[in-house]
Amino acid sequence: MIIVTNTIQVKLGCSSAILERFKVAKGVQSFEGFVRLDLLRTEGLTEYEEIKVNTVWESKAHFEAWVASDSFKAAHGHKKKEENKQEGQGHGHGEKADSPIIGSKISYHEIVHTHLPVEASAAVNE
Repeated sequence: MIIVTNTIQVKLGCSSAILERFKVAKGVQSFEGFVRLDLLRTEGLTEYEEIKVNTVWESKAHFEAWVASDSFKAAHGHKKKEENKQEGQGHGHGEKADSPIIGSKISYHEIVHTHLPVEASAAVNE
């Protein structure tokens, strides 16, 4: 399994509006290979705000299939691939002058080990 992290830098005072967009899932939750989405807000920054969108996938191939899907395009406002080719940009979160988004970066993390609470671990192993 992998975790894909989209780290989004946002202008001060604007993260709440971006986080609001994630309240309703936009199709990723029903995509094959999708496991979970966690939305994080970084604390303690003073120059900008930061949001991390962590999605857990059964494999990188599942994630890549979602990125190529119509579901992804719909969830990301139909952004063109060319807009995402610039270094440092994520998945269609255009960093235009009037946008609250300063920049974004995608990173991939292989899940090597997971430790669950004793109760959850016992339920998984039954």
